[in-house]
Amino acid sequence: MNFKIRDFKEEVTILLLLTFLQLFVPGILGIFYFDRLLFESLDFAKLILLATSFATPFVGINFLLVIAASAVVKPPSSNEEEVSFMALVTSSLLSSLIFYPILFIAFMLNLNAKDTLVITVCVEILIAAAIIFGLVRVSRRLPRGRSS
Repeated sequence: MNFKIRDFKEEVTILLLLTFLQLFVPGILGIFYFDRLLFESLDFAKLILLATSFATPFVGINFLLVIAASAVVKPPSSNEEEVSFMALVTSSLLSSLIFYPILFIAFMLNLNAKDTLVITVCVEILIAAAIIFGLVRVSRRLPRGRSS
């Protein structure tokens, strides 16, 4: 595939930029709040890499869940690239909706980094379990030929 900048639509470009921002902004906020000296000592590239490493596992798990959901409930668009792109955008948005409130709670309750990470993992597990439970319920209601 050949991608050219002029071939991108404005909406796709904005969604792509927001997705990348959602990958590293929660990590930057966490590093700034929990270890200000580390935040000040890292150069920009290392800060972005470290910040992205915090969100990437959660975005990856959410991406797999959204792809599974789109396999059970077939979207009107059967274009695999479009479904994958929207799954990436949705998963990064879902991860941000998990990270920001937890960071706010950590700030308000003066929690340390370890407790915040434990809370984040627990919330992610609960949301993943709820999505999987919902998918199982929906797949049982669909006609046999529709779920595959």
